[in-house]
Amino acid sequence: MHRAETILNAIETALTGLTTTGANVERGRVYSVDITPSLSIEMGNDEAILTNFSKQDRALDVVITSYTKSTANTETQSNAIRAEVYAALMNDRTLGLSFVSNIFLENDLSPQLSGEGGERISTQALNYIVNYRHSLTNAEG
Repeated sequence: MHRAETILNAIETALTGLTTTGANVERGRVYSVDITPSLSIEMGNDEAILTNFSKQDRALDVVITSYTKSTANTETQSNAIRAEVYAALMNDRTLGLSFVSNIFLENDLSPQLSGEGGERISTQALNYIVNYRHSLTNAEG
């Protein structure tokens, strides 16, 4: 299994069970969200940043999208989700993986707001970068 897949699985595990979103965490969500609040985890670019004689260093972009729906202000709920996601991911900056050197927040984009049947709907992208290393000859090791 490519190390990027292992990283995405570790992030999913870290985010499942948060107070705000519970078990409503899904990888690569493409359909509309029925249960809110919830999170989706998507893989972004996986940039090669440094190569030496035996190792390849990479920077994996991970986008975590939060989904909220409310008749009141959705920003309050979005901010609570952002705080919980940040705390969960920063709890162990290696995600418990020996080949990860660091995870850090790149940015949180502004919430995208819409409405449906008197409810406010908000999506917000939370962008993280995971620095990791693998063998020069094998992305699995």
